[in-house]
Amino acid sequence: MPDLADNADSVVELWTADAERRARGKSAPESDPGFDGLNCVTCLEPIPTARLKMGKIRCVDCQERLDMANRMTRRR
Repeated sequence: MPDLADNADSVVELWTADAERRARGKSAPESDPGFDGLNCVTCLEPIPTARLKMGKIRCVDCQERLDMANRMTRRR
């Protein structure tokens, strides 16, 4: 019969695996069918090279607006 420590280890492993999965998802390259490889999918302004190398599809300003909108939606 498993004891409390064994059960706790299983829960910690599940939480850790879930946190790793979410972190990897956040850093994965983004995609959009309308992305031309150079310009922001939202405002069509050129994306800085460093952001393109990170797999981003939005300029900094549009990404900040999207992040803010997502945070506001999650609070409700």
